[in-house]
Amino acid sequence: MKLVFALNAERFKHEMLVQNKNVHDIVQETGLAFVTISNLMKGTRKAHVKTCNKLAKALNVPVEELFTVE
Repeated sequence: MKLVFALNAERFKHEMLVQNKNVHDIVQETGLAFVTISNLMKGTRKAHVKTCNKLAKALNVPVEELFTVE
């Protein structure tokens, strides 16, 4: 069984705003597709561990600040 995680979209947006980053910056830093990040932000997609780690690293925050276990 694989764990999946839900993105805390408000926290994610807040961190991007504070760090003056946008989704395109995150795409460049993580190698994730724009549509993947967009769907995570809308809540129509859940993330796997690797995705969580990439996004948290791009924003320099702990994973647990951005995601909750589903």
